[in-house]
Amino acid sequence: MRSAYTQFKWKLHDHYQKCGTSVRGRATLPPPDLWGERSTEEWHWLCDELYTDPKYIDKCKKNSTSRKRQRTTHRGGAMPFIQHALRTAKEGNPLSFIDNWAAMYQDSNSNWVSDAARDKYDRLKNKREEHKEKLTLEAPEGTPPESVQVTARDEIPIMAEECGRKGKRVRGLGSFPRMKLPTVTSSTAVSSEMNVMQDKVKKLESTVDTMRSQNAQLMTMLKKFLMNSQGCFADTENIDMNIVVPNSEEDDVFGRDEDGVQNNGDNSETEDLEEDL
Repeated sequence: MRSAYTQFKWKLHDHYQKCGTSVRGRATLPPPDLWGERSTEEWHWLCDELYTDPKYIDKCKKNSTSRKRQRTTHRGGAMPFIQHALRTAKEGNPLSFIDNWAAMYQDSNSNWVSDAARDKYDRLKNKREEHKEKLTLEAPEGTPPESVQVTARDEIPIMAEECGRKGKRVRGLGSFPRMKLPTVTSSTAVSSEMNVMQDKVKKLESTVDTMRSQNAQLMTMLKKFLMNSQGCFADTENIDMNIVVPNSEEDDVFGRDEDGVQNNGDNSETEDLEEDL
């Protein structure tokens, strides 16, 4: 809905600009398939009060300049990046912010939307491998190298370093996490923010594990029920379950921010025209 409204506003303004002058634009209504049954007075209001407003004109110029500097855009839609990561984890895949970021910049055929996105993922992946090597060296003697894994919590500093930050959020994580911390630039404050982020990711990982366990239990119960039902010959191996566990911790992680304000899926990565590449 947000995307459709944004496109609608853009098409109206584009029609106005193509008229060449403010007088001609005011006198020319948009096409019926765009303007619908709206009145002429509403169009005149847009032309007189908005399109000729110096502040609006200046904002449009700045947005245009930002779009020209933006080297690529993601394919994640309006859903926050963290929601995509959770959906992938529910399917049984490891929770990884770096791999989730890569998926947002690839099309349905796994083709990169740009060379810049592919190069950034290569840097993220290399830094993750470097961190894994460090963890392997620090592991107790005799620990199998394949058992050493870089967790999502470990990936947050890598994302912050490579993708950058916007306020108190790390680019590439969408609208999560939201934090109330003093805006200072000292290393102590940055370390504190990272600790808060990692605590939230730990909660997220626990939520995913709980939901997987509950889904497995429900699937087992369903199979037993079908097998015990008289005359039931359903192929229980091919059952597709997408179970949503109500009142889970996910509501606390994603449903509301720290002020208790409902998160409606606003993806600030898109709306703010970030220049993260």
